[in-house]
Amino acid sequence: MAHRSIGFVHAANWAFAAILGFLFTIHWDEQVPLTVASGITVSEGESTEPSESLRPAIAAFALEHQITFAEERRDFDDWQGGRVLYLVDGDPAVPGADWLAGGFDDFSRSVDTQVRPYDALDGDAAGNYAVFGAPEKARELADFLESQGLRTDRFETTAWETVLELVDRSMSSALSMMLLVAAAIVGAGVLLGTRAYGIGRLQGLPFGSLLLGDLRRVAKVWVTAGAATLATALAALAFYNGLVGIGRYVAVVLCLVLVLTSAAVAAHAVMLLLTMQVRILASVKGELPGRTAAGVAYTLRLVTVVIALALVSQAFALGSDLAQRDRVFDDYARLGDTASITVGLGSIEEEEAMVRVVGSWLRREDQAGRLLLAGERVLPSADPALAAQPVLYVNDLFLEEQRIELADGGTAAPGGATPRVLVPAGLWDRGDEVVGALAADVIWSDPDTLAAVRPVQTRGGQAVFTYNTTGGAGRAHGQLQQDETYATDPVIVVVPAASGLLNDDGYLQFATGRSALFPDPAAVEAALEQDPELARFIMSATPVAAGVAAEHQDLLREFRLNLFSAFAAALVLVVTGIGTVLVHTRQHAQWIFARHVNGWRYTAVHRLLMSFELGVLLVLLAWLPYQVWSQNREIHRMYGERPPFATPTLGVPEWTSMGLLGLVAVGGVIAALAFTHRRVVRDGASEA
Repeated sequence: MAHRSIGFVHAANWAFAAILGFLFTIHWDEQVPLTVASGITVSEGESTEPSESLRPAIAAFALEHQITFAEERRDFDDWQGGRVLYLVDGDPAVPGADWLAGGFDDFSRSVDTQVRPYDALDGDAAGNYAVFGAPEKARELADFLESQGLRTDRFETTAWETVLELVDRSMSSALSMMLLVAAAIVGAGVLLGTRAYGIGRLQGLPFGSLLLGDLRRVAKVWVTAGAATLATALAALAFYNGLVGIGRYVAVVLCLVLVLTSAAVAAHAVMLLLTMQVRILASVKGELPGRTAAGVAYTLRLVTVVIALALVSQAFALGSDLAQRDRVFDDYARLGDTASITVGLGSIEEEEAMVRVVGSWLRREDQAGRLLLAGERVLPSADPALAAQPVLYVNDLFLEEQRIELADGGTAAPGGATPRVLVPAGLWDRGDEVVGALAADVIWSDPDTLAAVRPVQTRGGQAVFTYNTTGGAGRAHGQLQQDETYATDPVIVVVPAASGLLNDDGYLQFATGRSALFPDPAAVEAALEQDPELARFIMSATPVAAGVAAEHQDLLREFRLNLFSAFAAALVLVVTGIGTVLVHTRQHAQWIFARHVNGWRYTAVHRLLMSFELGVLLVLLAWLPYQVWSQNREIHRMYGERPPFATPTLGVPEWTSMGLLGLVAVGGVIAALAFTHRRVVRDGASEA
């Protein structure tokens, strides 16, 4: 009795699971090698000796207890997907020697994993440790590390746990759309079988027998589709990566299929129960549960429109951000080893000590010319027109690296002990107010000194490199502009180290925002070795380029998933639209036929449904332009007619994509309506 569309959805579930499982497994492999069953995150603890001296002991312990592990580091020469595993080969059951000699095979082509000996790695022992083999190996190694005074956080990875974790994070949209696809198609299939179910009920078959009969027929399709899908996927993976990680991939696909099949069976049962609310004779005639079915169909249609718009908008935003980050990464790559520090607070009671220790150390480093200050905040003003203006706090080393042009044709040169406030042309008429607002901040040791500074005008239209993709001034407005590497026409406060104007708390605030940079990270290592108290608060020094590369990889993975979700959303729009048409024609078959016989025009017969779909089309086409208009209106309200950054715009790709989405979503409905209308007219209302 099961309509063939129900078998189709179970076959489609396998195809969806194979595609999404591929994305899942790539995402998994790019986070941690697939062959890793467990891992340990190691951080500095209470050890009295530097953790780098523990490396030989860690390696010796692993060899003695037959543990193979690797500390993972990013390959800065391959910022888009390079990683290095520094390996200790202690477990004979793990092919560590083969990896060291012949390289490591990755599931994803976007990743290039290099394997090197553990003793080739310098620096402290803190980091991410991938443990190969049985999970108890990781527990054993973690216990040893903790006995050496290090802090550890251990994790294990299984296919089911990983799927749940990834779905819970950035992949929930893709799976949600797939579940909607399954529910929509199954629901439509059950509705199409209304007459067959009515005949079965007329023969005395109860709900359970009807459902089990359907599931028996579907099971054959499910097994056949599963075998065909897995065979096709294995052939494709053999070409893609030589079947690397095939076990994990198949496990992920099976987990996804289990979820999707459960949802499809549940939808089947609910819709069958709904059709059984119709009287048997009416069901034999093909009638549907009228208002209930129509309400469900239209509600599902509206819900999927909203979800689809959100997913498409998100895909546009991520694609735009990703393209912008690609354009600016070379600027970060030129920074070389320039690093930002990570400051950690052990407890609230230590906050004052941290301000004193870290702040005073940063001041000394600034005075010695080893610190580059590139702090970004918003102007601390109560005036809405000024409050959101970006402000860069810089020192002499920043001015040595970047050219800031003044309105008189000169440049802001480093040197001297006098602070300066550089005001862009757009704010020049309010320069004194800008200086007054800056002086009211709490980061100054002598606010009156800054209040007495006469502003200097900068040349308009300058884009200043901020050393930070996320900024600190909230300049990225809306969904189409997120990267904040460059600030256009910011207020620039030059705070020379010799002025002593920035207090310890100010230095610490910029450090916690990753705005206190060290062109030579060795200066940080030397300071931590000499000052154990400082080492309690400084967790790490990370190259700025490495952090940007990690952000890029995360964004790329998220973009892939959102792109897949957007395609799934388009499919759901088509499916729910067709389902709405089926409900409409089944519910109103009698008067569709009668009105046609009486000479009504096609558009007049279906004016309600066509008006609804016209509204859907208008929403699809107007959603993104409305978002951009709304964002720009808010930006101009906050910043005036000339905001200090580029405002969101729509280009040809955005308009084309939205037009195609509307054409597919609504065009499919119109085509389905024309087909079912002809069928009603040709076969009569009883055959609709």
